[in-house]
Amino acid sequence: MSQEAFDNFLKLLERACESAGRKKTEIELLPVSKGQGVAKIKEFLLLDKFPQQLAENYLAELSEKEEALPQIQWHYQGALQSRKLEEILKHASVLQSVSREKELLLVKKINPEKLKGFYLQVNISSEGQKLGASQNEVKHLLDVITKEGLDSLFLGFMGIASELGGVVSESTVREQFSSLRNFRDKVSPSSKLSMGMSSDFHLAIAEGADLVRVGSLLFGERK
Repeated sequence: MSQEAFDNFLKLLERACESAGRKKTEIELLPVSKGQGVAKIKEFLLLDKFPQQLAENYLAELSEKEEALPQIQWHYQGALQSRKLEEILKHASVLQSVSREKELLLVKKINPEKLKGFYLQVNISSEGQKLGASQNEVKHLLDVITKEGLDSLFLGFMGIASELGGVVSESTVREQFSSLRNFRDKVSPSSKLSMGMSSDFHLAIAEGADLVRVGSLLFGERK
């Protein structure tokens, strides 16, 4: 079952890349294991060419799964509460959702050996309920990164588009992704773009995503 699910996703990924005129090798896949059991995750990790990295949204799940699968590189993509950040950094190698100066200063203060890097989350949909900093705030955060000597840990920008459906069309989502790409091109051209999830990864690839974060489309429904 896991092999069939992975093969089906790879076909969708290949189709999205062909449509965008890009190579599949240009796209990094980050499977999101939120809500999935360890037994199912282990099945997927044994598959040939399945990425040996996973993403979680909640500290409790991250710590439990990292303990069961310490060989995996874990990404954390949930809200970064300052009081929990030190504990998160005991388990995560990559932070996908840094959006405040306080978080950057804590990363420097804690100086975790495990941390390989972080993304700055940009609120590309301008929706109040979504996490992320505005573009102007991100420019300030880039200055903080340089001032605090964190450049070697900065990987790029992460964005979450509006949910497709209703009044939100594919063109709206593509505009949000392209706005992040244009912003990246202006302020940090060599950095990566983490954007696109199960419902819209094909649109993100068309707009220049380097990394896509896919959960339910890959693993199936959450438990």
